Amino acid sequence: MKVLLFFFLLMAPMGQLVFSQNTITGIVTDVNSQPLPGATILKLNTNTGTTTNFDGAFSIEASNGDILKISYVGFKNSQITVNTNKTYQIVLQEDAAQLDEVVVVGYGTQKKVDLTSSVQSVIFKEEVNQPVTNSGQLMYGRFSGVQLTQTTGNPGSDGSSIVIRGIGTFGGTTPLIVIDNIQYDDLATFNSLAPADIESITVLKDASAGAIYGSRGANGVILVTTRRGTKDKFEINYNSYYGIQQATVLPEFLGALDYANLMNEKFRNEDGPGFLPRYTPDQLEAIRTGSNTDQFANTNWANEILRQASIQTHNISFSGGSAKTTYRTSLGYLEQDAIVRSKFKNKRYNLSFNIDSNLKDWFTLSSNTNMFWKRLEGPTGGQNAFSGDNGIIYQLQRTAPTIPVFYSN
Repeated sequence: MKVLLFFFLLMAPMGQLVFSQNTITGIVTDVNSQPLPGATILKLNTNTGTTTNFDGAFSIEASNGDILKISYVGFKNSQITVNTNKTYQIVLQEDAAQLDEVVVVGYGTQKKVDLTSSVQSVIFKEEVNQPVTNSGQLMYGRFSGVQLTQTTGNPGSDGSSIVIRGIGTFGGTTPLIVIDNIQYDDLATFNSLAPADIESITVLKDASAGAIYGSRGANGVILVTTRRGTKDKFEINYNSYYGIQQATVLPEFLGALDYANLMNEKFRNEDGPGFLPRYTPDQLEAIRTGSNTDQFANTNWANEILRQASIQTHNISFSGGSAKTTYRTSLGYLEQDAIVRSKFKNKRYNLSFNIDSNLKDWFTLSSNTNMFWKRLEGPTGGQNAFSGDNGIIYQLQRTAPTIPVFYSN
């Protein structure tokens, strides 16, 4: 027995001890048994960690004797020592002292307790790959008290107006846009950003949150942060989508024969017994049989004018860096057709380049470049070609179905 034990000790690598790891699961809740999504579980003295899901559950690999630290904003930290148990129920206590924690607002900070619900943020952990043509559409349904109104569906002109907590000034209602600490007074630059380049959007809704911007922030402030590189980690990301757009609801128009009969009834009601019919019996017969389509067709103008239109986008990014310098560059392409058969097309090319260098412990140099080039093709008059008394949409609803789209020749 002693000989065998000595043999196994010789076979083991010198100085190496092997501990078996187990999968540890658990649920993190507050004192009211409400789950805490996004709580952090970190194995002490290591870089290993995880977060809880929407139900407060987590899973992590750990060995007996490992210490797990559980933390969550607004709650006191907790620690557990892993033993033979495989499942743990962790209850965190609220920390009233954290009400005094500060929140970055513009170029300054304020106490979180003073802000209540006046600041709201959305963080996009992964590059956005959604069928949106402008970045403003990323805000739909994500912020309370923020009203977005899209007034047109024309390609390249489908950006939404944004009103934060109602109209607060006698002049314009557009909030101040701040992209990577650079201020803009219009939404065009924000909407022209590639959605895949946006890391977070924060809305400052009242004067206490946006006071640093003075009167320029009277209508609220939208802070946009673009993506940056990661130290010692080179990444290439590519995402794209292709979709089909179409009108969701269309009116059902009468066919040519029903239209002609109702037009005759209209003139009969207006002129009385001696009326002259708009369509004679021979013409009604031609409409019914389709024997003279050059003069009396049966056209559904909605089907002829409207169509299914394609939309596609492509984005590729390169990011990385060293201990002192990080970078990220991306190229994006958007192409969108109109649902009106008018050869209306919107193309947009995006270029983004960000670099951050820690030259000294007290000196950091950052450069942000966001460029776009847009090409809009369409009929004379641009988006106005679709509206007004002479607009395409207006006319397709009023043009008689008896008029042919093409003559026989």
